[in-house]
Amino acid sequence: MRSNIIERIDNISGKKDYTFRAIKKASIINKHLSGNRHKPSGIITRILIFTLFLFQTNAQCPTLQSPCRCAPSIYEPIAIICEKAGSLENALRAAQPARHLSIDSLSILDTALPSLPSNAFYGWTILRLVLNRNTLSHVLDGAFNGNLIDSLVELDLSENSLSQIG
Repeated sequence: MRSNIIERIDNISGKKDYTFRAIKKASIINKHLSGNRHKPSGIITRILIFTLFLFQTNAQCPTLQSPCRCAPSIYEPIAIICEKAGSLENALRAAQPARHLSIDSLSILDTALPSLPSNAFYGWTILRLVLNRNTLSHVLDGAFNGNLIDSLVELDLSENSLSQIG
C-alpha cells in the first residue's frame, strides 16, 4: 500500500474504505466552508466598502479653515469640530464652507462663548449641535431661529455655566 493512502475498515459493514490523505496543503482542492460564520472573502469586501465610504464622506465634507475640521463617521458623514476658536463668530467663519449643507453634527468646544445671541445660527441646517466647555451662561431668545429650529434634533450644552435661558 502506498504511503498517501489510509486503509480504514468500517466496523459495521466490514467493507474497506480508502481515503486519500493530503500530504501538502497545496494539494487540497475542495474546501467546505459552509459552517463558518463569515465567507472567506468577507474581510476583503468589508475593506473595499469602508474605503469607498471614506472617499464618499471626504467628498461630502468641504475643506474648512482652522480651528475647524471635518470628522466624518458612518453615522455622521458631515461632522464638524471646532476647538478653541476664540469666539462663536470665529468658529462659524471657519465652518462657513459647510453652511449650505445639511450638517449632521457641529461641535464647538473650549471656546469663549459667555452667551448665545439671537439668530446665532441663522441660515444653518444642523441636526446635532454640541456646545461643550464654552463657559456659556446665557442663551438669548431666538438663538436657534431660522433653519436650525426646524432641523435640530439634539442639543448638547453640557459642561457650561448656564444660569439663564431665554
